[in-house]
Amino acid sequence: RQRELGENDVDVDDGEEVFLAAPALVGRARQRRFLGGCPVGDTDGNCELDPRDAALVSEYVDKEKLRQNNVARNVSDPVPEELKAILAIHNQSSHTAVALDADHSRAIDLQDASFLNAVVFGLKTFAENTTTVAVDATTDCRFEVTVSLLQRGNVPASSNDTAVYFDIGHPNASFQADFDAGAAELPAADVVTLSKGSPGGVVRGTEVAGSPGVFRVALPLPSAVSRVGVSVIVVTRSRRGAVDARWFYASGLPNAAGEASLGASAVTLDVFGTSVQTQAAGNDGAYQPLQWVDVPASTVPCKEAAGICAVNCSTNFFRVGECTLSNVSTCQACAACPLGQRVLIPCTATTLPTCELVPIASSSNDVPTEAIIAAVGIVLLCCLL
Repeated sequence: RQRELGENDVDVDDGEEVFLAAPALVGRARQRRFLGGCPVGDTDGNCELDPRDAALVSEYVDKEKLRQNNVARNVSDPVPEELKAILAIHNQSSHTAVALDADHSRAIDLQDASFLNAVVFGLKTFAENTTTVAVDATTDCRFEVTVSLLQRGNVPASSNDTAVYFDIGHPNASFQADFDAGAAELPAADVVTLSKGSPGGVVRGTEVAGSPGVFRVALPLPSAVSRVGVSVIVVTRSRRGAVDARWFYASGLPNAAGEASLGASAVTLDVFGTSVQTQAAGNDGAYQPLQWVDVPASTVPCKEAAGICAVNCSTNFFRVGECTLSNVSTCQACAACPLGQRVLIPCTATTLPTCELVPIASSSNDVPTEAIIAAVGIVLLCCLL
């Protein structure tokens, strides 16, 4: 007896077994309820990630090829029974269909099966839910990219054995100057541009405080840029110390039209005490083109519009500092002239007041000094008499 639950939740009474319409490799799968949904990579609908999920991907690839051949031969019912069983699972639990493309290559193939097995045995991690924020006040007016790394069972990946790099690129050579200006505000050790093969660079992400497994990069940009390419490189270290780098599509970003390859990117990453060379062309897990996002605002105007940088200061205040990618401008109160000085040029929005010494020859009532001396002399003379 199955109760109606959320999209990814399956609930079965204790002790009851469910026979799913599935090939022999799936067999009888006991359903388990996972709060918040089944784990990433669950292709067979049993809410577990195990080698059977990889086996189902292999079965799907094989039977889908057979279906295509049957269509070409005009077979009256081209869909093999085994494929019908798999599709029945996916109709019942929509997350299982998404899980087939485990490595987000946008193609369901044997690499997905290999990748799932690697995750099962702790050799790789899922890279899920990549999000971007173009440039706004919530990111301190920087272009932000985040990704969630998950181990088997939706366990957040540990930063002790996992590193994330973001490939940020553009087809136009002019983007290199924009990237370099923004990257200059980041730790130099976190930026890789050497031999990348396309304008832009690779930036190491940092784990978000309080969000295990979520990694982020925030890059200031001096110009608004359309069609910025983003992809994700995940480096994992196994329990035996083996280091592996894998290039991912940025899962979760919209499928922008007009994607085009930027060419092969090859970078060497110094991580976990070793150098790892990874190339985004032709090898396992390397996918181009990058996905595109638009960045319609740049950092400095954003900081001014958000009030992070002062633009117009009120009366008796002046602006200090210059609003740049790394600095902010502020309003400070105009200082009074020191004792014995008076204002020559008043304070403006951008300058302090100009002060001058009060002339000794004059008083506040502009009475000549000679007259004051004469008056004092008369008073003294009267007192003496």
